[in-house]
Amino acid sequence: MKKTVIYFGLVILSFMITTSAFSQNIAISDVAHTADASAVLDVYSGSLGMLVPRMATAPSSPATGLLYYNTANNAFNFYDGSNWKALDYDDPWQHSGSTTVLSNISDFVGIGTSTPAFPLQIDATKSTHIFMESSKLNGNIGLSFNNTNGGSLSAFSNGVISSLDEYVIRNTSAIAPGIQGDGNTILTGHGSGIVDFSNQSRARIYQSIPNNYGIGGQLIPFGVWTEIMYDQLNYDQQNEIILGNHTSSSPSYFTAKEEGYYQVNARIDFILFDIEHNESMDNPEPDGYVSIAIYVSTDGGNTYNMYAQGNKLQGADNNVTGGWTKLFNNLAPNVSDVIHLNAGDMIKIYAWQNLGINSQGAQTFLPLRLNEQNGQGGPSTQIYCSIHKSS
Repeated sequence: MKKTVIYFGLVILSFMITTSAFSQNIAISDVAHTADASAVLDVYSGSLGMLVPRMATAPSSPATGLLYYNTANNAFNFYDGSNWKALDYDDPWQHSGSTTVLSNISDFVGIGTSTPAFPLQIDATKSTHIFMESSKLNGNIGLSFNNTNGGSLSAFSNGVISSLDEYVIRNTSAIAPGIQGDGNTILTGHGSGIVDFSNQSRARIYQSIPNNYGIGGQLIPFGVWTEIMYDQLNYDQQNEIILGNHTSSSPSYFTAKEEGYYQVNARIDFILFDIEHNESMDNPEPDGYVSIAIYVSTDGGNTYNMYAQGNKLQGADNNVTGGWTKLFNNLAPNVSDVIHLNAGDMIKIYAWQNLGINSQGAQTFLPLRLNEQNGQGGPSTQIYCSIHKSS
């Protein structure tokens, strides 16, 4: 195989440009260099570059692959067989160490679209979702947002806590396990399917108030809607409960911290008892009823209005021919409803009774019963209220 080497130099220029008609590959160099066997033309230099034709107008009748430098837009253009295209030598990404960023921070990036209108826009053309996988940080993975432009929600994150089999939404940028009442976790989705709203209202109160007769709890007057004074607390996640005091007759109430729908459940349990004679009341007269209701205040506790009344339960039934039917175990009215509250709205539970007149014809007080009748079954109190924010 015969090879011809061309040198550019002042002395041997005429010799360098002379090549054999039978040469199969050519080397052009400013130093001694043998053309590579795989190249028909091998341009080589250790210190100089190569200039291609430079023009402002594209050549006519171009061959596929033709290359020139376009002086009108300062770009290398090549012909792909149908159109002239610019070689994209201006890389929009900058790499430094372990980081890669856009060189122009105001650019929009599109995936699946050529016309992005946002810093990152993804159009789902082949898939309906974005897939992320992580084997780092114990498998915790998700999305985090920081709002540096002000606003009440300055940070937000959501993701998977692999070790706990949880999906969390938090009001911080850190993806971390949710803790009940931590002030940061908004929602926790468990692998079992249970969804836990971590910072919502959860409260349960009950009554253990003794009265002077040692027979039960708070005394409810005849024919008057009377607020229940709950004096014990099971739990109050958001600190929204104020407990009452039977000695000072101070009320107990719930104040919503945020707008939403609240599920309210309450139950009371009367006992028929003649306070005058310190004995049970077998046949109350008149044949009245007992009841319970939810009252709501929207003006900071100045006024309360009935929102929902529970069932009306008779204390006894005079069926005339059959005599009196005692309904002792019928005296546990309950109420349950969903209430829309705004932040600052308040809830109280009220009781009603119009059962019984004593031997002097005076209307009687009836006590609420702390223990199940005859002490059989049930918790130590039957007088409770639970409130749970449902949205």
